[in-house]
Amino acid sequence: MVGAWIDGYAVSNPVGFKGRHVKISIFNAFAPLVHLGALQSVASQLELDLIEVVAEPYAVARALNSEQVRQGGALFVDVGGGTTDVALVRQGGIEGTRMFALGGRAFTKSIADRLELPFPRAEALKVDYARGIAGEAADDVRAIVADDVAVWAAGVELVLEELAAGDLLPGRIYLCGGGTRLPEIRAALADPAFSKALPFSRPPEVAIMAPDQVETIRDETRLLVDQQDVTPMGLAFQAIELGQATSTLDSALRRVVRQLRI
Repeated sequence: MVGAWIDGYAVSNPVGFKGRHVKISIFNAFAPLVHLGALQSVASQLELDLIEVVAEPYAVARALNSEQVRQGGALFVDVGGGTTDVALVRQGGIEGTRMFALGGRAFTKSIADRLELPFPRAEALKVDYARGIAGEAADDVRAIVADDVAVWAAGVELVLEELAAGDLLPGRIYLCGGGTRLPEIRAALADPAFSKALPFSRPPEVAIMAPDQVETIRDETRLLVDQQDVTPMGLAFQAIELGQATSTLDSALRRVVRQLRI
């Protein structure tokens, strides 16, 4: 369960509350059997038990459980190496997630192809550019990245149109993942031309997530320092929740879901 409302008021657990109308939101996700089989094989070779599989954008959205997100909603965009994952949080619950296959490695490949560089050298150059130390190659990398980011932003736009389902989108976009180190990523979503084509009531606030924003996880190692560390923090939060006792309502809903599978 990711959200519950009684007569339009959000509650953490509807058990014990009185009202006429009860609304419960359950998050659903699916994965191809071949992917699940691969995860089971990896776990088996490591002599581990595969207890549960969680959607990455769902984990990130759940980890940032701030009052601001619960009240106003938010969009979470995780730019990884091979994919971009998007989660929509609205009215205190996660309404949906989407993924498309375009991430940081695609940007690196374009740099490698157009500058005729080995992939590892192109990756290093991309990282240097993101850090502002690419030197004389900065202009060339900027032009290459700009072309790819335009395609990426079009993909995000299509995903958000699907997630919106005709309703207004929240006014905050949180970015995480190593791919968001490129300044063009944030700039593309903050561009008024991007939000104008989507159902926002006003141009959204676009922010890069930092580990210290994830209040549900405490990093005592101090090794988690930037946006690429937010995703594993979200997954760690899900693992911690698995080890905690579930509520009566959650247990009942799990039984219902298991019956639906039969």
